[in-house]
Amino acid sequence: MYSTTCSVATCRRFGLMAVLAITAVAAMVVFAAPGIVAAQQPQGVRSPSPAPAQPMSLAQAERPKSEQTAVKTAERTVETTSTGEDEVAERQSIDTWSSIEDGQPGAPGELEIHLASGWQTRSGEHDPVFLHPELEYTLDGSEFLRNTQLLLGVPLTLGFGDYAGEGDIEFGWQQRWVKEEGLMPTLATLAEMRIPSGYEGSGVDGKFTGIVDKDIGPGTAYLNAFIITANGHEVDDLRHFQWGARAGYKWRITDALALLVDYVHQSSEETGHANSNTLEVSSEYKVTEHFSIGPGIVIGLDRNGETPYFGAGCRFVYTIK
Repeated sequence: MYSTTCSVATCRRFGLMAVLAITAVAAMVVFAAPGIVAAQQPQGVRSPSPAPAQPMSLAQAERPKSEQTAVKTAERTVETTSTGEDEVAERQSIDTWSSIEDGQPGAPGELEIHLASGWQTRSGEHDPVFLHPELEYTLDGSEFLRNTQLLLGVPLTLGFGDYAGEGDIEFGWQQRWVKEEGLMPTLATLAEMRIPSGYEGSGVDGKFTGIVDKDIGPGTAYLNAFIITANGHEVDDLRHFQWGARAGYKWRITDALALLVDYVHQSSEETGHANSNTLEVSSEYKVTEHFSIGPGIVIGLDRNGETPYFGAGCRFVYTIK
């Protein structure tokens, strides 16, 4: 792997441009969305009258009722919710402050604007405050594209001034390969790449996550397994190959409110350090059809050097179709 470095001024400029680009896109879409919707329904134009119902043919009338029902079921398309997502994605999506990946796409052609912010405290370290703006877009077209979601994010660490890696850009490709049906769970993957565009950024990091979702009882069980290839120089004695796993359960209390509990076990970033174990507890509340909030906490289950004692944060999600 080749390492890439840049001057302080240039790196800051790249990081700032990335943040401004995401903010500008979000602002334009948010303010343009009402006008687009209004333009699609001009005033004073009547909706066309529904076509008169066609009389049932003799062949249809002679069919048994059970056969007519079977024909209608076979011709029925995939059912979607009011948000445009299919029912599986609506049930299994996670929009809260948690590290669990759900593997679910949004509605075709839908843009999701995520803003996550949190804080953690650990032994002998400064208490960082994280800010992570991210855009997620679900493609439209073929069945493959409708299950494809692209991600763009810029993770930031506040309160430290010149923090190595500040303003690096993250790209992601999430693909749902199998949608849950019967005993078959949802199977998905998420491939992510960090580009060293920020302050003193170096090396290109990659992360691959395998995702399994399965509806059980009043909620959904999740299992993630991930590997990371770390090639930057921001951490001394960096462990270049890292791995981990997450297991959690989302309890859907109502259509608008859910509770998520998950356990995370992962290798350390530095060689010579023990693995970390954490418990995450979060909730998800859909304020409106397009806006949701998800506060949560993280609790360290050991006293290893890289395990946080405690953390808290919140994720805000606004969707535009």
